[in-house]
Amino acid sequence: MIKKLLFSILLYFTAININAQLVVNTGTMTPTQYVQNVLVGAGVTISNVTFTGTSTQIGDFDATNTLIGIPDGLILASGTVTTAIGPNNTGSAGTDMFGNGDPDLTSIAGITTFDAAVLEFDFIPIGDSIKFNYVFGSEEYLEFVNSGVNDAFGFFLSGPGIAGPYTNSAVNLALIPNSTTPVTIDNVNSTTNSTYYVINGTGTNSPYNTNPQYIQYDGHTVVLTAQSQVVCGQTYHLKIAIADAGDGVWDSGVFLEGGSLTSTGVDINIVTATGDSTVIEGCADANICFTRIDTTGSDTVPLFMTGTATNGVDYNILPDTIYFQPGQSSICFTIIPIADGLNEGTEDVIITAQTINNCGDTVLTTGTIYIVDAPDINITTTDLTLNCPTSGLTINSSASGGLAPYDFTWINMNGDTLGGSQNLTTPVNQTDTFIVIVTDSCNLTTAYDTVIITIATTPMTVSAGNDITLTCPGQSVTLISTVNGGSPGYTFNWTPGNVNTPNYTIPAINQTTTYVLQITDACNTSVYDTVTVNVNYTPLQVTGNSGDSVLNCIGNDHLIDIYTIVTNGTAPYTFAWSNSSNDSLVNVNVTSPTTYYVTVTDVCNFTVTDTINFTFTPYTPMSIAISGDDSICIGSITPLTAIVNDGYPPYSYYWSDGISFSGNGNPIDYSTLNAGSQFITLSVTDQCNITEQTTYTIEAIACEVIIPNIFTPNGDGSNDFLVFKNLQYFPDNKLVIFNRWGKKIYEKTDYQNDWNGDNHTDGTYFFILELNDFANTLHKGSITILR
Repeated sequence: MIKKLLFSILLYFTAININAQLVVNTGTMTPTQYVQNVLVGAGVTISNVTFTGTSTQIGDFDATNTLIGIPDGLILASGTVTTAIGPNNTGSAGTDMFGNGDPDLTSIAGITTFDAAVLEFDFIPIGDSIKFNYVFGSEEYLEFVNSGVNDAFGFFLSGPGIAGPYTNSAVNLALIPNSTTPVTIDNVNSTTNSTYYVINGTGTNSPYNTNPQYIQYDGHTVVLTAQSQVVCGQTYHLKIAIADAGDGVWDSGVFLEGGSLTSTGVDINIVTATGDSTVIEGCADANICFTRIDTTGSDTVPLFMTGTATNGVDYNILPDTIYFQPGQSSICFTIIPIADGLNEGTEDVIITAQTINNCGDTVLTTGTIYIVDAPDINITTTDLTLNCPTSGLTINSSASGGLAPYDFTWINMNGDTLGGSQNLTTPVNQTDTFIVIVTDSCNLTTAYDTVIITIATTPMTVSAGNDITLTCPGQSVTLISTVNGGSPGYTFNWTPGNVNTPNYTIPAINQTTTYVLQITDACNTSVYDTVTVNVNYTPLQVTGNSGDSVLNCIGNDHLIDIYTIVTNGTAPYTFAWSNSSNDSLVNVNVTSPTTYYVTVTDVCNFTVTDTINFTFTPYTPMSIAISGDDSICIGSITPLTAIVNDGYPPYSYYWSDGISFSGNGNPIDYSTLNAGSQFITLSVTDQCNITEQTTYTIEAIACEVIIPNIFTPNGDGSNDFLVFKNLQYFPDNKLVIFNRWGKKIYEKTDYQNDWNGDNHTDGTYFFILELNDFANTLHKGSITILR
């Protein structure tokens, strides 16, 4: 008896990601060519291909190194298939084809369907099972999950041994793994069966809306497998269908892996994240699983290892036969590529499994693994030029080559670590350079790249100008701003004042004030500066003047210099006197009580006023008199004194007897050679130039001095003193007495006839008597003392 066996070889490993975009072609083949040349693999013969829909709803695609997990194949969509091309930059992509629905899809959706794309054909398998790989994606994720309005798709198989609820008793092969639940938007999403769901953005968020590795649909499944047991050599019918449900917008699509529709004794599929079949020396291993569907008995399957890679040299030794025990569905082992350090290029391992199908045919199924040297990592970044500094710039990077996933490290030029994600979000305040370091999962290769972020503007500098000093309050000032750098489109604000112009004119500043200038550029960066306007002014004031005066002699001329002293304010000053003079020092002639006013004005036009007052004391007329002797000897001298009261001193005096005497001063010595009554006139003139006169009478007497020749100082009361008769008329006299040897024994001025000899011995003595009269009379002689 020939055993019915179905084997599947699954190779799981990680391959290199390359940033690429989905490529979709439509209208380049007939439906038959799409099936025969794109979809069908080994062990299947097709016929009777039909397609219902428009030519834009079917096409072939190349998804190499995108993120859907299938390298290439056939695509059907409820709208145009090119809608699937990424990135996902809109949340509602779709095209209403205005087409009919499909009854089987309506049955799955539970609602009327539209725009159905239906690909049908007959096929004859050579094995006892068929399978193919697919990914379902839709723009209705996630908004319409559990909304009752979901696009539908299905793989409807009918033929010998098949009994199902759909047309021609077909069954739906689009099922959640290990279940009978159909794959729909409600059944596979981020919360239900999420293991099989891939988030693909909303159409507005990064990186989905910028990175072309992401397709347009808002969500899609992982790579799933549709499979079923069949009878070898029999004819089966397969209908692949997808349609809009509820309306004709918001498209969905199904990606069918090229060459994956197979029916072999051992079906070999290579499944990776990117659909690549490459492993890397020293890093990426391959887990090979041989799977059969019929597990009722035991089976022995010969394996043949061929290719340019040598078993046991370039990779670990693999067995030449595998043995299935009853009930066992799969056997797995690992291929480990050996790092030999040689640059060998790409080598391949061709694994061939040999089985006998129920029809008695020998079936050979092959799978190929490619072994490559550790590839270099390529980093893609873009230098950016910004108009403005930013507090949060996202710098994007992507890596290819090596083995994903990658480890990203961002540093600055100082070596400081900034982040550990693929993309870096960082503040950028000035032109700067960032370094991204990438290692792959093999940790065999490290790559570096730099990103230069250029700020197109230089840092903004602002000046409100130098501080200003005003000499006068109330002056007008214009503050002038200067700005350099930043991003033009500046706004200005001066405070106090809240003025929004580049220059600020202040009509009058009365006190010292500091003004703050804020300039904000188009980047919303604000820079500040201050300027202080100093009002350097102390109020003008009078601190002194020539003084008020009390004068004598009203009516007389008084020539006086008057002035006022001012301080503070701001020089130079101008003076305005009430007598129309404009000098700081003014000479005035005051003859009566007068007040002079002066107004002093500084350059700030501030004024102060001062007054200087002149008053006069009351005048009392002079009274004059003469004090002195009323008689004199002719030729003698007598003092005369003028006695003046009232009037205003100082006084001037003039004396005259009208004959031979005149003089000034007070007192004055008077002498005359004339006998008889002498009339002396005194004129006194005071400060006010007022003159008063009086007359004084003196009798001039002939007063000849009689010279004695002997006196007897013996104490008898008679002739005891040396007496010169009439000497009293000569009060300024001077007497000197000498002994006979010429020695002076006595001297006296204003001699009063009172010398008694002073106990000198009797004898003759000599004298000199100076009268000091008007004639300077001098008497000489001798005198005898006799007791």
